[in-house]
Amino acid sequence: MRANGLYHVIAAGLVALLVQLASPARAGDSPDPAAVQALISGQIEAFRADDAESAYGFASPMAQARFASPQSFFDMVVKRYRPVYRPRSVRFGTLQALGANDLAQEVILVDDEGVSWAAIYTIEKQPDGTLKISGCSLMRLPDQQARLDRDPGAASLRISVDRLARRDVQELLTES
Repeated sequence: MRANGLYHVIAAGLVALLVQLASPARAGDSPDPAAVQALISGQIEAFRADDAESAYGFASPMAQARFASPQSFFDMVVKRYRPVYRPRSVRFGTLQALGANDLAQEVILVDDEGVSWAAIYTIEKQPDGTLKISGCSLMRLPDQQARLDRDPGAASLRISVDRLARRDVQELLTES
């Protein structure tokens, strides 16, 4: 019964993300791609080094609150987000502002078995101005989708998020 409620919360979060993506960014929203890429790369490097404390430190306070400890966070990533834990390659795609304090970064990961994945990282600006990772959704890519175009457009992120959300919401609702 408790898991059922969690599924609905996650589904609602994905729907909210889609609504935000459909809204135009406000004037003055200019995300810093280098800072976002450094944040995500830093967490991936911490995973590669098996440094649970550092990896956990890149997560937003709300994301951290879901776990009893940095080790439980780390164990969850190892079990459920293997492409994030040990990527063979990482390639950054579109970065989009979702509002005044939230961003979405598209990342293409190739896992240790050579399988390509689309990851949508949600990034949250903290009150002190720092950026933290608030979430990550993964979708395995078919071979023909595994390459980013040289000039990925804003539609790329919307398509990836839309596919992730449709799949995740459908899975969550059928499991409940």
